[in-house]
Amino acid sequence: MTDIVITKINDTWMKVVCKEVHQEMDIQDKFSFKVPNADHDPRVRKGVWDGIKKLYNRQTKRLYVGLLLDLIDLCGSKGWTYNVDKQLLPDFNESLDDDDIQGLVEFINPHSDGFKIEPYDYQLEALKYQLNMNRSVCLAATSAGKSLILYMAVRCYQLMEDLVGKTIFITVPTIDLVEQLYDDFQDYSTFDGSEWHVARHCQKISGKYSKSIDKQIVITTWQSMSKLPYDVFEDIGAIFIDETHSAKADVLKNIIESATSCPIRHGLTGTLNDTECDIKVITGILGPVKRIVTARELIDEGRASNIEITMCLLEHPNHSRELLSELKSKVEVKKKYNVEVEFINSLEYRREFIYNTIDSIKDQGNTLVIFDRVDSYGKQLFEEYSKRHKDTHLNIGEIDSETRKKLRISIEDKNNAVIFASFGTLSTGISIKKLHNMIIISSNKSKIRALQSIGRLMRLHSSKKSANILDLVDNLTYNEKPNYYMEHANQRLNFYKSEQFDLNFLRFNLK
Repeated sequence: MTDIVITKINDTWMKVVCKEVHQEMDIQDKFSFKVPNADHDPRVRKGVWDGIKKLYNRQTKRLYVGLLLDLIDLCGSKGWTYNVDKQLLPDFNESLDDDDIQGLVEFINPHSDGFKIEPYDYQLEALKYQLNMNRSVCLAATSAGKSLILYMAVRCYQLMEDLVGKTIFITVPTIDLVEQLYDDFQDYSTFDGSEWHVARHCQKISGKYSKSIDKQIVITTWQSMSKLPYDVFEDIGAIFIDETHSAKADVLKNIIESATSCPIRHGLTGTLNDTECDIKVITGILGPVKRIVTARELIDEGRASNIEITMCLLEHPNHSRELLSELKSKVEVKKKYNVEVEFINSLEYRREFIYNTIDSIKDQGNTLVIFDRVDSYGKQLFEEYSKRHKDTHLNIGEIDSETRKKLRISIEDKNNAVIFASFGTLSTGISIKKLHNMIIISSNKSKIRALQSIGRLMRLHSSKKSANILDLVDNLTYNEKPNYYMEHANQRLNFYKSEQFDLNFLRFNLK
């Protein structure tokens, strides 16, 4: 008798039935992961949850379809025999080769500004992987041209008979990106002789647009998609998740899980978290992850701006170190980080250092100043600095998308503009090519936030040879105990090294 029988339930779930109980337990262990920061979850503190996410349900026998290859690997390592439902396997007899891909691209005939585009080799590789797998996650660094990959893939899938009468959804994290991607599609399809018009095939769904679907291709935010009627999900033939690292969010995960009749699922992003739990969830609901091109490869090939990161160690005076240590000693552990953030943000001498730093580089091009804590910190810095420099702008979530779009366009005519922006608005997808400098003034330990924010400066522009990043690191170490900002900086340093960015170090004594 076969040890493991794997059958398709739908396009989200497969059923895994084992001959022996110990095999079920092994599979559950294989697909169980400690959730990052679960120790802070109230359910864990109350003892009602162990902080472990179990992707295989022993009661229902369900496992995400995207984890099929991992399950087969487990069976091989254990020496188990297995039987896989053929509906779960790609039809490799119909795989497309390089010539097929080139023929499809010639038919699609993408252009930009009216001129024919010759896609890069890695863009063609991504397209080939998507079309042959039908389920995938492509990792491609910022400036790799993910919007062109999306455009070519969507156009190819439109040609499939199986998708006639089906909807193709493209979800992005923000309203800004809905507008940006629609504009990109329009650019790629606008040239003399083009018979494919974006207005005929595509529609936008966000807060200001109708939720009624009347086009085959829908570009939307995952927030807007979550509010669509349930029957919409029954007609989805393909779904693309741009900035896939956000797919771990419960709302987006539930959307993809709900698309149970959608066999074609693809994700694109520049960065994924290193945590195995996040990677396996994304793999499960979308498909196998494949690295297409790295930031270093793009830079070395001249397809992205070189990045030079200077980590600026800010040595705080002893009285500040003592005071912070005293303040943190008076609160419980879970509040200590917040106390440190508020203390550092309140230091007038640090604010003056930030303003002087901006002044020292603003004549070297347009500058981004990235911060956290919008209301209690970022807005104040913007208001204070705008009194010193007229060409100063604010980019935060509450700024409407039309204003942000105008700012993005206007930067092309500026040479020493300063933009104060929150991590949330700048770390995901916004494309402003004419950016030369970035100053990171708030601490964070998120790989995605750090690398996605830096990716904003990788886009090529004729006015820059490289982009300069200043990462401010506050040293308030006291009695040889490092503060949180120092610990976070070590993690960011590892991220920068893994991406092989050029690194420099400077030390400043603050007074």
